[in-house]
Amino acid sequence: SISGDLGEMYLYFNEELKAKQILEKSLAILEEQSVKDYTKIAQILTNLGDTYCGLHDDLKAKLLLERSLTIYRKYLPKNYAGLVQALLCLGITNKNLDNYEEALNVLHKCLEISKSQFPKNYAQHALIASHLGR
Repeated sequence: SISGDLGEMYLYFNEELKAKQILEKSLAILEEQSVKDYTKIAQILTNLGDTYCGLHDDLKAKLLLERSLTIYRKYLPKNYAGLVQALLCLGITNKNLDNYEEALNVLHKCLEISKSQFPKNYAQHALIASHLGR
């Protein structure tokens, strides 16, 4: 959805409050539709989780990211880019919540999927590894 993309842009420009407002509205619209666009719903949930992380509401972020991962695993198991992004955000959120062991497990899984699905020089590998302290 266009509003979901707009919310993502606000997120990348560190305008978390605007991003939150737009993403939540977009999510509500998508969830009301009779035919579910699981790709967009999962993507918006990930972006909302990332937004709440930026707003320092890590518990809400974790819930949203776990919902996103549930959708990816159930309906979109081959959407590796979305899965990796959601796992990365969840790993960071768990670190923020001082759940270090859980964060390491999630980030290791994230890096494993990323390395198995994307080219060796994929920049995301370095980003994930940096959160693992490598």
